[in-house]
Amino acid sequence: MLIALALGLVSTTAFGGAWTLPAGTLRLEATAFFWRTDERFVDRPGPPTDPYAPGDRVAFDFGGVSETRGVFFEGEVGVLDGVDLGVSLPWVESEFRSSTETLMSRGVGDLRFWLRGGGKVRRFPVSATLRFKAPIGGFETSAETLPLGDGQWDIDGSVATGASGGPIYVQLSLGHRWRLAPKSGAFRPANEWIWGVGGGWEIEPGLSLDLQFDSMRGRAGEAPWARGITDRALDSLLAKIRFRPTMGSWWVSAGLKETLSGRNHPAGTQWLVSMARYTLSGE
Repeated sequence: MLIALALGLVSTTAFGGAWTLPAGTLRLEATAFFWRTDERFVDRPGPPTDPYAPGDRVAFDFGGVSETRGVFFEGEVGVLDGVDLGVSLPWVESEFRSSTETLMSRGVGDLRFWLRGGGKVRRFPVSATLRFKAPIGGFETSAETLPLGDGQWDIDGSVATGASGGPIYVQLSLGHRWRLAPKSGAFRPANEWIWGVGGGWEIEPGLSLDLQFDSMRGRAGEAPWARGITDRALDSLLAKIRFRPTMGSWWVSAGLKETLSGRNHPAGTQWLVSMARYTLSGE
């Protein structure tokens, strides 16, 4: 259960971004999030007294409730036209309460950084992103603690493309995540396929609505006994409204991300509020 909670602490978005920043542009963004759930997607069949199948959505044992809140801090810079560098770091507070225990952890989660290159193929924007996750978040799996990270390096490779016409745009992304062996522990996490599709509608200048579907599918673990730990999946839908309060470079957005199906992952709804600023070179 604690492994499943740890996996739910961070975003699993598949989007790599089809449009890179112009050279010299800096994007700074902070996203506050809140996730409360009393259910999980199970990864193995239930006992004879409580039969359920892998992927079913069931309540935590003993009336358990999980709450995760925190802030993602993200920065990205266009180092050249068509080449971006980015970094993201969350601060997380996680709590689990049931009739038998109360657990809480707070601190920084795992660090992410990426390199993105983009251009045009014919008239379509295309990008390729190489993303790394460094396991700096706390990963203690004793009965008295909640992990703030998931204990190992990840390497993601993804490609994305999109198209726009008038006030409408669409975007597609496909990638693969290699999950390396953790520093401690006997299990090896399974690699995963990640993909997403989304779109947006600019209702009027400075006001837009975005919808995004993300999917993640992990393979079975290397050993049968480890399958329940390493095998995970998640489908989610993010709805977001973005608002630019002035004609400047500030953007504010609010949204919710609903988990649709999964395995070995908490269920429920995430609420998100973001503030972003784009600064051109020389400003």
